[in-house]
Amino acid sequence: MAVNSNWLLVTALLTTVYRFITSVTDISIIVVNYNTKEHLLKCIASASQQGKDVNCRVIVVDNGSSDGSLEAVRQQYLEVIIIRNEQNQGFARAVNQGLKTADNCDYHLILNSDARLADDYLKNASRVRHGYRTAPEPGRLPAKLL
Repeated sequence: MAVNSNWLLVTALLTTVYRFITSVTDISIIVVNYNTKEHLLKCIASASQQGKDVNCRVIVVDNGSSDGSLEAVRQQYLEVIIIRNEQNQGFARAVNQGLKTADNCDYHLILNSDARLADDYLKNASRVRHGYRTAPEPGRLPAKLL
């Protein structure tokens, strides 16, 4: 039985488009955690509330926590990507793990688990960053320390 080559081509094209649309994320929020369950949940909550206005993905890199952090995140935030290290790898290595996972994102926001995003931070950052799309060099968007 011969398979229509046009049908195969259309199916392949639709599959590629679907994968592209579902995989592109403008901002990745990488949160490094080590036994800071309560802080982590508040941090993710502050990011999740804003994620409705901006296309973003939250990635938690856990450095071998034993306080139930990951279980709580899995229970409350199904959309969060979790990278679990068996032992503490340190902040820099954990950030690099998160960046590798977020390689298809245009921008990355790296947070400690005790950080909170101000109201409309991502929406305002989104407005500013669109001006950087044509810039030839990487830029940064600083945060305010309170």
